[in-house]
Amino acid sequence: MRSSSKTWRLLNTGAGGSFSGSRRVAGEPLARASPSLQRIPATELEFLRVAKKEKLREATEAKRNLRKEIERLRAENEKKMKEANESRLRLKRELEQARQARVCDKGCEAGRLRAKYSAQIEDLQVKLQHAEADREQLRADLLREREAREHLEKVVKELQEQLWPRARPEAAGGEGAAELEP
Repeated sequence: MRSSSKTWRLLNTGAGGSFSGSRRVAGEPLARASPSLQRIPATELEFLRVAKKEKLREATEAKRNLRKEIERLRAENEKKMKEANESRLRLKRELEQARQARVCDKGCEAGRLRAKYSAQIEDLQVKLQHAEADREQLRADLLREREAREHLEKVVKELQEQLWPRARPEAAGGEGAAELEP
């Protein structure tokens, strides 16, 4: 019978919650030993099960919180992308209107109007460049978000594999042995 000194200390001091010491683990042979020695493996297994359940609960809670945050960020980025596209389209319309307005009637002062509209066009082109830069930034943010989500899913999968390792062929006879393997 092997047990870590930390687990032994926890069991001897009564820490780790209340466990049913009379519960037998399936597949565990009854040894002809004192009743206190027969309870230790069941208590250790119960302690390990409780610790495993707590880790799983924490991992599930973290996963849920991260998914909520990712969804919030995705929605926020989607909204910003929509606003950037609307702004870009509006600026393009204004630019086209300014270009069309540059055409003067014969009676207008072509030079004065040309200077006025040229300044407006330059201003609109600068705004359009800024809108394009914002749009590219939002795309980059969305890509980082997607990579973060994929990383999160990978970490969650690894945690689940650590908490529920697949049964190995040599341990097919007892479920309790597969649960204790790291």
